[in-house]
Amino acid sequence: MRCTDLVKRYGGREVLRGLNLNVPRGGVHGLLGPNGSGKTTSIRVILGLTRANAGHAEILGQRVPEALPRVISQVGAIVESPKFAPRMTGRQNLLVLGAAIGVDRRRITEVLLEVSLDDHAEIPYRAYSLGQRQRLAIAATLLKRPEVLIFDEPTNGLDPVGIHDIRATMRSLADSGRTVLVSSHILSEIEQIADSLSVIVDGRVVAESDIESFLSGGEPHVRIGIGDRVEAMDVLRRAGWRVESGDGELRVLPRAGGELDPAGIARTLGEEGLWPSELVAQRQSLEQVFLELTSGAADWKPDPEGWR
Repeated sequence: MRCTDLVKRYGGREVLRGLNLNVPRGGVHGLLGPNGSGKTTSIRVILGLTRANAGHAEILGQRVPEALPRVISQVGAIVESPKFAPRMTGRQNLLVLGAAIGVDRRRITEVLLEVSLDDHAEIPYRAYSLGQRQRLAIAATLLKRPEVLIFDEPTNGLDPVGIHDIRATMRSLADSGRTVLVSSHILSEIEQIADSLSVIVDGRVVAESDIESFLSGGEPHVRIGIGDRVEAMDVLRRAGWRVESGDGELRVLPRAGGELDPAGIARTLGEEGLWPSELVAQRQSLEQVFLELTSGAADWKPDPEGWR
């Protein structure tokens, strides 16, 4: 999927301001941003649910909305809360949907298994938990065997169990070879499931990369808890480590031109009879990067070539 120079206005308010978005084929791509940043509007433009004032979007290499009829059968999406018949079971609801779009009845069982609802297929929809309702919605999007799945804030309102189940379902769908685009403002959810991500701030993409490259923007370090911090700092600095002290612990950074080596740090201290109570290798969290981006403290730029 791709968006190029998208502009969308509602009245006098510009919601998308020249947005450029690239979603690679395969895997989970997170669309991360504060509430009101333009995530849902971007998704609605991609799906042809609203027209941009300028720019264009593509799905599977086809421009939308012009070519949407050619690709819509390969796309499944949840943008708003779907409606199901409350007195009908999960299976019955899917049978009605399947009949409407000409899907074989055997496909109903397949999608229920795929979202782990097979054990609850005969329960009325009104008795489903919020997480089960969301999984039934995902099952409905799978009926046509889509290549691309788009979910807008799929864990909103769910309890921890429901969030875990939806996260596992999205990961499983991506691992089966599909492309999953999921928007969220919940940082931990994106960090746990995404292979790549884009950050939207004020109607623009301000960062875009695979998750590992994204998180490597901050310098990795080892956090050490130790009794004699002054002596430990002296020992490590003599050995060439860069050491900072604060909040009752030491923060050890890689040697100049070297890599982080927690085992080497522990060995250096042990040779001097110094034994840490805690020694933890850390990297920059998604929350740290996100806060830097949304506060304007970082200078990330999306790759203009994007992904193919």
